[in-house]
Amino acid sequence: MSAIAPVNPKPFLQDLTGKVVYVRLKWGLEYKGYLVSTDGYMNLQLANTEEIENGRSNGTLGEVFIRCNNVLYIRYVEAILFRTRSSLTGHPLVCAYVPTTNVYLASSTPVPDGIPLACSILNPESKDKAKMDED
Repeated sequence: MSAIAPVNPKPFLQDLTGKVVYVRLKWGLEYKGYLVSTDGYMNLQLANTEEIENGRSNGTLGEVFIRCNNVLYIRYVEAILFRTRSSLTGHPLVCAYVPTTNVYLASSTPVPDGIPLACSILNPESKDKAKMDED
């Protein structure tokens, strides 16, 4: 059994300042935004905040202050990997979305563990983005 090393939360939060984070509240709502600042009580200030409920956006709220006792957890996502099929050729793709830069990456040549070997940038505004694979 591997031991889990405890992490001091204050330096962890300070390292996340200026990055896009997801804050999950105790009752299920989630907020995605840039972590502007934290205080000694671990209250959070987010900018360009989007409210997410059951995986769907409820819209943008702008600047938000979240009191520490409402937070269930905070997560930072560097990239989200997903499988899709090309809308043009139907070929399977391994794609990544990088929230901090709003860039989509795609590869038609995945390595065995599913991580893209070579990536090319897709235009996020393009209507021809790959369709999600249902299986």
